Amino acid sequence: METIPLVQNTVNGKFFYELQINNHKAFIEYHIFSDDLLLLISSGVTQNLPNHHQVRDALIERVLDRIRRTNFKVISYCPSINKFVNKNKQYRNMIISNQLLSEVS
Repeated sequence: METIPLVQNTVNGKFFYELQINNHKAFIEYHIFSDDLLLLISSGVTQNLPNHHQVRDALIERVLDRIRRTNFKVISYCPSINKFVNKNKQYRNMIISNQLLSEVS
C-alpha cells in the first residue's frame, strides 16, 4: 500500500485525502478548522474493491500519520476513523474529540 501515493485533492470546495487503486478510490474528506485543528468528516472505499476494509484502515493510518507530522489536532465525525483510533491507541493523543454529526447539529 505504501507505493500508492496519498494525494490531497479539492473537489467543489471540499478537501480530500485519496488513494487511487486501479479504477477504485478510497478517500477521507476533511476541513481545516484553524491553524492547528482538522475536522475529519467522512471516509469511503469502493465496496467492490478487494480487501476494502484493509484499504480503508491503511488509508486512515497514512492520513493520521501525515496529520501527526503537521502537529494538527483532530476532531473526527467519521465512525470508521473513530473505530480505527479506538483500536490503535497510538493515535488517541491526536484526537481531541470524536463525535457523530447528529450530535453536533
